[in-house]
Amino acid sequence: MSISRGRRLYPPFPDHKTPTFRQLSPPSEMPVLVSSLLSLTTGLTVVALTSPTIAHLFHDGSYTFLNVCGGFVDLIFAVLVALTILCRIEPTWIACNHSFPYTSQPEWNFGQSAFNFQLLVFEIFHQQWSSRFVHTVNITAEGFLWLLVIKITSGMPGLLLIVGTLIIQAISYRDMVLSACVSLITISHAAATWAILSWSPYDAIDVLNAAKIALICCSAARTVNHAFEPLPPKYHPSVTAFDEGFGETAFTLCSRNFLQSLWLMALGLVSELAAGSPGRFFNPIVYKMLWRAGYRSQVLLSVSEAKQEAVAVIEGGWHANPTTASLYSWATRNSEKLVPQLPLQDGAAFA
Repeated sequence: MSISRGRRLYPPFPDHKTPTFRQLSPPSEMPVLVSSLLSLTTGLTVVALTSPTIAHLFHDGSYTFLNVCGGFVDLIFAVLVALTILCRIEPTWIACNHSFPYTSQPEWNFGQSAFNFQLLVFEIFHQQWSSRFVHTVNITAEGFLWLLVIKITSGMPGLLLIVGTLIIQAISYRDMVLSACVSLITISHAAATWAILSWSPYDAIDVLNAAKIALICCSAARTVNHAFEPLPPKYHPSVTAFDEGFGETAFTLCSRNFLQSLWLMALGLVSELAAGSPGRFFNPIVYKMLWRAGYRSQVLLSVSEAKQEAVAVIEGGWHANPTTASLYSWATRNSEKLVPQLPLQDGAAFA
């Protein structure tokens, strides 16, 4: 299916009107600090109630190296939950901190248009061959690691629920080949998870903590790799507009503002953890593998077209593409009422 630059990637809405930023993601009316604290509290509560690692640390008093490291990863998981919530209730703040809030939202993860959008975003943020290689290897491995974490944390019901959801997501793309491949890989990951836990000589809690640590290592590798990608357009609150195109590489920021680069690395780490979570960028990666093998979908955006669209955004900024232009339309429409003062003014967190 050919999608030109004049065609939007999002599905039609019931009123058949172009979805504005407010329609897609209404900003929260509460202060950003309050919504952030509430989101973080929610994340900490979810982790405290569900994590076997927390139970071993505080209930059993088992302070082994793996348990302590696993507990630290649980704190990052809590921030991940908070970030996911903020992507919904505070997308303006997330976007103005140079991260990308929309790929985490449910409506951008099911259906043909959502897949096309995810593919476009993947191409935008991964221009270098090294970045594409690192993301392909890491996110493929993380597909298995996440299922391992879910199986140990939630048992077989949790594993079956996530596998079923991922298969439904794949079917929603309406591409038989891609749906079959994603479903088979997901089932294979689930089977490998069951086999490892059934025959492993190690305790399940140790396997869980090792998987959590591996997830963070993969996310950290991708975060560092992003330092060599061009920075997304900078937002200027004084003129309520973004820069025209993507800028310098993030690596140059370290020498100019080290503390700022640390903040961006921290936000980037959590963003990358979200990017590698089940149902996110793994499916576009499988699609790109099929494309390299010679498969050409009749219903989904082709990889070559996605690359062309991505180059247009890199050169012309968010408004060079109809979909991203609509998502960021608040930047030129009374945005001073929606955008809080940012703690950092340069740099980029990573998609």
